[in-house]
Amino acid sequence: MADRAGRTDVLVDLRCLQDPLYADRGIGSHAGFLIDVLRERSVGRLRIVGLVDPAAPPLHAAAAEACDEVRGAFVADALDSHPVFLALSPMTHDTTLPARLLDRPGIRSAAVVYDFIPAAFPDRYLADRQTLFRYAAACEWLSAYDVLFPISAHAAGELGDRFDVAADRIQVTGVALREAFGRRLAGAAGRRPAAARDETVLFVGGPDDRKNLDVVVAAYRELHARGRRPQLVVAGGYPEDWQRRVRSACGHAADRLVFLDRDRLPGRGVFAARDRGDRQRRAGHRLRHPGPSGTA
Repeated sequence: MADRAGRTDVLVDLRCLQDPLYADRGIGSHAGFLIDVLRERSVGRLRIVGLVDPAAPPLHAAAAEACDEVRGAFVADALDSHPVFLALSPMTHDTTLPARLLDRPGIRSAAVVYDFIPAAFPDRYLADRQTLFRYAAACEWLSAYDVLFPISAHAAGELGDRFDVAADRIQVTGVALREAFGRRLAGAAGRRPAAARDETVLFVGGPDDRKNLDVVVAAYRELHARGRRPQLVVAGGYPEDWQRRVRSACGHAADRLVFLDRDRLPGRGVFAARDRGDRQRRAGHRLRHPGPSGTA
């Protein structure tokens, strides 16, 4: 339902954009895209109310500017419509705050789902009881959302397998891609002859074994053993101990290995140097807004 001005209030959990562990990484990037979509494709139809945790780091000004209102409490008071609640990262933060909205009649709820990696590797990610209980609580509350937006078909399958979520409550969205990447990829083909010197392999990851940098290093060494000498550029904020291990693993090929500092990455930060023309992202999906009947 809409308010008297014909607009629907959308309450958005913005805590992942307050958290430095997520704001500048994949979750923050995708979340920032969704905020832009709501803002730019729903002019006059939606009123965005950002929800933040006052105990967390401050929300970036650009993220706040994308909202019509920012609230320091998870409350639905003083709204003229039956609102929609959107959780941008329901598995990563305290579940007691959004729980206040999930049991309120008249509020339609939706959540973005990324993966269930901690459940797949519990010995690594859920080793202590407190972390395990927090994750279990997040999983339990996930079933309370009316609609779920997994970013992949694999995550959608896990929603069905792990939580028995009905297919009509799931809409796979894909992952947002910044337009700047699309422009560069479109212009990359044929720009340089395949046999040109100074070939470069760019690896963007992070200090996590799941990123499989070791596989790239093995292939990189093999290329050098065959007489090819591409440069390997590694981005992702790798600390010094990781860099030492990777250089050692590269052997003689380490002289062509370069680690980029986070501050040297172009466009670092989801909201850094925000320019709407450049901040537009393209996604291979359409985020559909379910109506009161559950249809798009």
